[in-house]
Amino acid sequence: MLNIACAQQSDVESLIDTHPTATLYLTGDFNHLNILQFLSETGLQQIVTEATWGTNTLDLFITNRPDQAQCRVAQSSMQTDHRALSINCVVPHPAEQRARSRCKATFYDLRKHHVDALAAAFNECNWSSVLEITDVDLAYERFLSITETLISLHISQHTVTMPDNTPRYITPLIKSCSEREIN
Repeated sequence: MLNIACAQQSDVESLIDTHPTATLYLTGDFNHLNILQFLSETGLQQIVTEATWGTNTLDLFITNRPDQAQCRVAQSSMQTDHRALSINCVVPHPAEQRARSRCKATFYDLRKHHVDALAAAFNECNWSSVLEITDVDLAYERFLSITETLISLHISQHTVTMPDNTPRYITPLIKSCSEREIN
């Protein structure tokens, strides 16, 4: 099951890279798949809020534009023990969009290659300067100092301006990546 989720994540990332303004929809029976990491890594959102099989939500509708999709769970007209998803996709008219404010968002770039580099640095670090201190408070301060240094060396921090009307699926990381491609 993990390989399916990894393959889907790779496919979604490829689609987003190739067609950054496209609207993506993934739907189906996701029984036995833990999609939380997939959603976190891709920035997609699952919008089904009601049970689709018994008391479980197995049938999902995943999209990068939750602001443009409304989902309703209904009795299926087909012979199945699952309930049906009724999706209404709405694209707002430009005249309905109003001017909004902007804010700055600062975030750590926690993509896998940065986290892997940090993990390697933690593994290679000589922790004797922490372990040799007998005072717990001083040892903790030294540990924090080393940790902050390693994080600042391996996990970059970015600041982006996020307009108030930015869709929820555009995270500061995605905004940062798209700005770098434009510049």
